[in-house]
Amino acid sequence: LFSDQLVAWFTAPVRAALDGKPLYFFSPSDAFILRIQASVAVGIVAASPVIAYQIWQFVSPAFFAHEKKAVLPWAAATAVRLSAAADYSGVLA
Repeated sequence: LFSDQLVAWFTAPVRAALDGKPLYFFSPSDAFILRIQASVAVGIVAASPVIAYQIWQFVSPAFFAHEKKAVLPWAAATAVRLSAAADYSGVLA
């Protein structure tokens, strides 16, 4: 449904470097595989909060209360750092 927009977004840096020249695919399946890979990558990123929540719900009964309190700041800091790294990678591209 949104694969055209995803491919355009992922290939924008390459297209800018090509100075208006077309982007070529070397086999008939390359364009299809690119769309599938882009969709899977965005799907994993979009589903990651739900996946992390499900993992926490599975693991949390094994922790004591003081251990759960120690994990919360670590998890929050990890989420902030991951977001910052993703933002910085967008700046680099």
